[in-house]
Amino acid sequence: MQQPLGSLRDLLHAHISRKDEERPPWNLHASDITKEDGFCGRYPVLMKMHQLPLPKKPVTTSMAVTWEWGRLVEARVINWFAEMGLAHGDWQCAHFGCGATHTWRTKPTACYTCNGKAFRYIEPRAKSEWSGASSGLDMLVRMPNRPLLVFTEIKSIDAEKFKGVLAPLAEHRVRTMLSLRNIAESDDPRMKEVDNQVAFTLYVSKGGYGTKTAMVEGGFTPFREFQITRNDLAIEHFAKNSRAAYLALKGEGPMPDRLCTHHSDGKAQRCPAMGVCFK
Repeated sequence: MQQPLGSLRDLLHAHISRKDEERPPWNLHASDITKEDGFCGRYPVLMKMHQLPLPKKPVTTSMAVTWEWGRLVEARVINWFAEMGLAHGDWQCAHFGCGATHTWRTKPTACYTCNGKAFRYIEPRAKSEWSGASSGLDMLVRMPNRPLLVFTEIKSIDAEKFKGVLAPLAEHRVRTMLSLRNIAESDDPRMKEVDNQVAFTLYVSKGGYGTKTAMVEGGFTPFREFQITRNDLAIEHFAKNSRAAYLALKGEGPMPDRLCTHHSDGKAQRCPAMGVCFK
């Protein structure tokens, strides 16, 4: 007997929920290094050294939809700046079968290969040659009154939480400061065109009209921006933890210290490298 299809909700949940393989931890992403529950420099080294399989983590439907809305909002904001001729970076032609990349420029009007008009912004990355930490730069903006490109972190946020954002969230501030340092310590010559002292975090409300303001027409805005100034002292321990892992990965330094004190620790029990870590 054929099983009923169920509700629309059930179909969507069955289709969207999944398990994603963890991204390689040895790439030392800034978002991993600045995690609130701590960064274990030993983990990426052991995972790569012993060629351990990357764990698959469950992604609930709610998580997947939240992330998808975030990606859509980010892409839309970048495109608005592109329409103003201010978003700078690499652009990949989205025309079927093309994929040509237009490097380090504002958004093209047409593809040089197929004459297509649709493009996807390729997020630039800045890797520190000192710490090995790597940052994805959401958007680089050519501000009219600034000589250098400005790195802008785009964060979509729940409508109610948006109203209470009076300063950049701590995790966003720390990550942006680490990214500024990564820009400064990158050996990519293009990063010399990017300001490594000041960046912006732009919050975008996911619903409603945002917050009241007399500064714009209509009296409401779904945007809130904060300028973040580089402060290496505030993120020194993150950079040092990353460097310890980076040197060990290259075979130029000792194995980093454990974050966990005992194999029975909750975090150790969930760690794919626990067996070799405490061996």
